Amino acid sequence: MAALTSSPHVTFFMSVWIFTLAADHHEVTVKAGEDVTLQCQAPRDAQINMFEWIRSDLESDGYIFRFIPEESTTRNQLPSYRGRVERRDPDMKDGDLSVVLKNVRVKDTGTYRCRVGISGGEKPKVYSTIQLTVSDHHEVTVKAGENVTLQCQAPRDAQINMLEWIRPDLESGGHIFRFIPEESTTQNQHSSYRGRVERRDPDMKDGDLSVVLKNVRVNDTGTYRCRVGISGGEKPKVYSTIQLIVSGASGARGNGGLAAGVVFLVVTVAAVVGPDV
Repeated sequence: MAALTSSPHVTFFMSVWIFTLAADHHEVTVKAGEDVTLQCQAPRDAQINMFEWIRSDLESDGYIFRFIPEESTTRNQLPSYRGRVERRDPDMKDGDLSVVLKNVRVKDTGTYRCRVGISGGEKPKVYSTIQLTVSDHHEVTVKAGENVTLQCQAPRDAQINMLEWIRPDLESGGHIFRFIPEESTTQNQHSSYRGRVERRDPDMKDGDLSVVLKNVRVNDTGTYRCRVGISGGEKPKVYSTIQLIVSGASGARGNGGLAAGVVFLVVTVAAVVGPDV
């Protein structure tokens, strides 16, 4: 009877724990060059003796920001974050442990966690988890007949189980490029792209899912999307959208004598995990 009586209490505890984690997980998407606030809220009347922001997806040691009374905030700080992170409220009033990350870069995309130590409490705990996605807009100009890189960046430590580049503006079926372990990359590939698309990095190191499109043609003009499936994650998501415009290299002149034969590539790189803040 004792085992039966304790079961509802166990179920209730697990339900509350799962809800608490979900409530503290956020997704934030910003553009490169902007400032972003990584929010973290501790109990209002807590006496904070330590808090730190870390990036769990980075292999290197160090932290993004750490506060310990009478200790330098730059000690063991990752070099790429020095001078770019500060407390939103230097007094940490009402338990506000949020930090401002300045001049964000595409490489800042990742998972950030706020760990807090409270005087008289237990060991430091995670109070906030944020998935930060930094999108960037590039414009690349090449001549028709040259090669162009379609950029796509996934989380660095993600285990990729599917990568697919598609053109939603094409009426005919098929994909531009698809990678699934132990499956041919040409299966169901659009015929006009066969032999012209390859991964920039065959090993997809550090989440690089970019592909190189060779010998671009006028008919390659369109919208390209990079869809990624990650092991243990949700359904595949779009991490990059690219509008590619290819003009012919006929050698004709017009509009002030400017030669034709130019390709404009606008790239939007994005990585997504979790709800918006």
